[in-house]
Amino acid sequence: MRNFGQKPNICETTAYPVNTDVRTHMNTDESAKLLVLLEEIRANQKLQLEHQLEALELQRRQFTVFQEQAARAERIQQKAELLQDRGATLVRAARKAVFVMVPIIVLLLVYLSWLIFRSRF
Repeated sequence: MRNFGQKPNICETTAYPVNTDVRTHMNTDESAKLLVLLEEIRANQKLQLEHQLEALELQRRQFTVFQEQAARAERIQQKAELLQDRGATLVRAARKAVFVMVPIIVLLLVYLSWLIFRSRF
C-alpha cells in the first residue's frame, strides 16, 4: 500500500508510476530467451532498414528516370511547337499565293477563251 503523504515512483523513460511493491526475478533461462529475442528484434530492425534503403534507392532511380522523361517530353514539345509554327507560316504563304494566282489564272482562261472564240467567228 502506498502512503498518501509520499510521492509515487515515476519511471524516467515511460513517465508511468513504477510499482515497487512487486518484484519479479528472472532466472537464467528466461534471461537467455530474452536476449535471443532482443537479438532477433535487432536483426529484424537491421533487415528492415536495409529494405528501406533499397526502396529509397529504387525511388531515387525512378525519380531520376521521371526527370529525364519529363525533360525529353519538354524537348519534344518544343520541337512540335516549332514544326507547327513552320507549318502555319507555310499555310499563310500558300493562302497568299492562291489569293494572287487564282485571279491571274481566271484572267488567263478568259483571255484564252476570248482568243479561241474570236478566231472562230
